[in-house]
Formats: sequence, structure tokens, C-alpha cells
Amino acid sequence: MEKLINRILVISSGFLILTIVISYFVYSYIKTQYVDCGTALSDNFYGTVIPNLSEKAKLGKKVFTKNCASCHKPTKNMTGPALVVMLDIKKIPHANYIYDFVTKEDSLVKIKKYRTEFINKEYNTAFNHNFKLTTVEFNNLLEYVSERSAIPNESSVMTKGYSIGKELFKEDCTMCHKERGIINIRYMVETFENVGHNYFKAFITNQDSLVKIKDIYAIKVKEEYNYTANAHNFKYSEKEINGIIEYIKDK
Repeated sequence: MEKLINRILVISSGFLILTIVISYFVYSYIKTQYVDCGTALSDNFYGTVIPNLSEKAKLGKKVFTKNCASCHKPTKNMTGPALVVMLDIKKIPHANYIYDFVTKEDSLVKIKKYRTEFINKEYNTAFNHNFKLTTVEFNNLLEYVSERSAIPNESSVMTKGYSIGKELFKEDCTMCHKERGIINIRYMVETFENVGHNYFKAFITNQDSLVKIKDIYAIKVKEEYNYTANAHNFKYSEKEINGIIEYIKDK
């Protein structure tokens, strides 16, 4: 009986040790798959080989993998926005601003720089960019992003849904709205952020019904902006709704 008990204890102990060892290796593997913003990664972390980069872009790729790759991709949104946005003069009209944002964001936060506050709110992150980059390193980074965005079939933030939304916005919304401005009613993007996808869909496809049932938000918008017509009764499909949302969120 005593031998049987000892055998059970030995087997149980061995099983427990094996479980601990397996759990440790599983935990270690999973931990390596997730990295914090600002973590330096190897050049082939994402398994992407990019041929024919210029020497300047190759140097920029090193800057990217060391400082940016844990949260960003060159042409596709990730935890943070696609870095190709840095090249869009409509969104970043002042070249010096993005360099300041990358190297001394703390100082921009302290002076309550509007564009900085907006970016942090939109991407909801506590990470601040205070990288020690020279202007040469930063320009190399921009060159890398630029060359990546020029590669055929490179995944782009400008998706098919985005294109659909852009056309619908142009046809149906520009009379009263701007992407980041206002003519006589609230920002579309703020409306989406405040009420979510399902309500936003109801609001722009069947606003008359919301007003009739005395929906608080629909009435508030109508009274606040003092317009007489309930113009939001567009016959959009789910695909078109998603396209509009994708377009206005990217603005």
C-alpha cells in the first residue's frame, strides 16, 4: 500500500513539474508575440522582405524597426495609424510638426497642441513619442515609408471601402459637412464616435423615425443646429455605411 502511495506521489509530482514546464514555455512564446510601443524589433519581424530599397530607405528601415514597428506599419493601420499618413500634406500640412511629434511629443502635450490632442484621443494611447532621432534619421524614415507606399500591391490604408465612402461623402454630405470642420451641423466623425456604428447607421438612413419617436440625441442635434429638414434618410447598404465610416474616421 505504501509503495502504491509513493508511486502515485511520484507520478503526480512528475505530472505537476511537466505542467509547470509546458506552461512556462507557452507563456514565454505568447509573450514574445506582443510588444510594447517603442520596442525595437528585428528587421524580419513581420516576415516582409522589401526589395530594391534605396540606401537612404534602407537606413530608414532600421529606424522604423527600432522605434516604430511594434505599433505601426508603413501603409496599413495597426495599433497606431499607417505611417504613410506622415506624407499626406492635407493631414500634416507643416513638415516640422510631425518631426516635433515624433521627437518631443511631451512638450506638445504640455502646451495643449490641438493636433496632438486629437491624435491621442483618436488612437487612445498613453504612449508619447520622444525618440532621439536626428533630422537625417527622420528623413530616412520618411524615405522608407515613401518607397514602401510606392510598391505595387502593397497593402494600403486606402481600401476599397474607403473609396466607396469618399464618393458617397462627396455626393451626399459635402453640402452640410466637412471631414474635420463644420458648416451648419456637427462633425460627422464626432457623431460616429459619440453614438457608435448601429445608431450612426440609423441616424443617417432613417432620421425621420428617430425624431418621431422623440429620440433624445436626434432631437438634440436638430435643436442645436437649428435646421428645419430631417435630411438624413439616405438609402445606404451596410457596405456603403461601412465605407462612409472608414472614410470619415481616416480624415
